[in-house]
Amino acid sequence: MFKFTDFKVTVEFESVYVNSKEKIDTLMHSVDSMGLSREQLLIVLESLSSRGALIELIHEHKYEVKALVKYLFDYLEPFENVTFSDGVTLLRDYYSMGFQIGRKLKKYPKYLKSMHDIIMANYKAFKKEYDKKKFVQMIRSDLKYENKKYAVVVPMTPKQIIEEGTNLNHCVSSYVDKIIQGKTYIVFLRYVKLKSDSLVTVEVLNNKVVNAKGSYNRVISEDERKFLTEYCERRRMTLEVKAE
Repeated sequence: MFKFTDFKVTVEFESVYVNSKEKIDTLMHSVDSMGLSREQLLIVLESLSSRGALIELIHEHKYEVKALVKYLFDYLEPFENVTFSDGVTLLRDYYSMGFQIGRKLKKYPKYLKSMHDIIMANYKAFKKEYDKKKFVQMIRSDLKYENKKYAVVVPMTPKQIIEEGTNLNHCVSSYVDKIIQGKTYIVFLRYVKLKSDSLVTVEVLNNKVVNAKGSYNRVISEDERKFLTEYCERRRMTLEVKAE
């Protein structure tokens, strides 16, 4: 149940039906002081019932409802040509990104679209630097290993993970966040004499090698699996990957 005190009405998500004329009329009567049209009220109700960005702005970022709705309808729509729905999302993203990077932002900025783009650029730069620092903290140098033919190379930066995915045409680049969060780990299997050239990407999870794929997700060869067996024995891990 969400108490919408500015509207002097309780909106119960499980029981509000915006096509109920009686309920709409009751709600419209409650918000006369805001000067909302019936169409605008329906838009607000739809945003509330979706439990999305509008709720986040009110609950998490302490936006005052009356001022928020007025800004969305009376400024963004006529002056920036942004619909209520798009405006809610744009404002939520703008304020949330600013909050995450420690910037104190105006809650109701002029030129929201421009300010959103500026904050997004700052946020991306911040996140990139943050990811680098967190990634360095997660580096597992103990997973390095090599014999006369193959080597296990430990990536030192997120960029190396991304390059591995590009070189081998698979989706390992999407694993960067998981590595930072400690949910999994990625190492590279390469030829000793060609340590800079991508060959096989290996996933390590809970002291087990759970995945190993080459270019275009090819299954590893018997020779590559033989090396991984040796590697797991030396590093006291379990191998759960089959060869072609």
